[in-house]
Amino acid sequence: MPKFNPDNLNIHELAIEEPEKESELLFDPDRDMIPADWEMINKHIESCKGNGPNLISFLLTSKLCGREIKLEEKEWEEIIDDCVNRYNEDGDGAGNMQIDGGANFFYQLRALNPNVNEKYQKLIRPDNISPIEKALKSCRDKHELYWLPKIAAGMAVMGLDAKLTLEEKEEMKAYLENYRHENQWLAEYLSDLRLLGVDAKVTKNDWEKIFGVLERFRVNIGVMGAETAKLFTDMAILSADEVHIPEGGGLELIHHKKDLQTECPQIPEQKQF
Repeated sequence: MPKFNPDNLNIHELAIEEPEKESELLFDPDRDMIPADWEMINKHIESCKGNGPNLISFLLTSKLCGREIKLEEKEWEEIIDDCVNRYNEDGDGAGNMQIDGGANFFYQLRALNPNVNEKYQKLIRPDNISPIEKALKSCRDKHELYWLPKIAAGMAVMGLDAKLTLEEKEEMKAYLENYRHENQWLAEYLSDLRLLGVDAKVTKNDWEKIFGVLERFRVNIGVMGAETAKLFTDMAILSADEVHIPEGGGLELIHHKKDLQTECPQIPEQKQF
């Protein structure tokens, strides 16, 4: 084999090696949410005015997916008045509220407005917390591994500590392996674990299942609007680079996006030949 001779080097044939690209973001609202999705969300935001609990769910989806709708102080007061009144009228709550004590209900409000507790002391108070703590104890007593992380995650965003044990967190991770067969609510369970800081890796196979659920929901988006919006909320939580819950409650999704297409690879120093 002839020896390499730098004098014969043709610089026009040099190839600049591109830096290895980071793995593609598996869910990007700008890329993956189609006009029909936003049309559905905006339609529900309009139609749910006057129904605080339903309205905050769609407002949260819009915020976490990058299109936050700013509310005036008066609008917040009306929403919170309606939410608290409905909650108090239900006593321990109706439907899922009977199981989680309203943890998800209050978590959505706090995630939407981190200052909501400071401005509206009537929102989180001992008689509202009691049903949540009661629901948490019930889940522990019955070993309800589906509802336990849901309640604990809601409490975390509210600024409360469910004091999960290491054993409970390990049980949740083990339960997840069985739950991966139940595709429809996989994203919801994974997002609850992420809010709790439980180390549960979201695999490529998980994302394929989640997008499959999204396509099924879209076929019936007229009747699956709430479920579709909740799925987008969970996907946004799962795709964030960091999930931050400030001290005292709230929810921040942090992204470290880099536009790799526009980054020019660094050209190595060229010798003069």
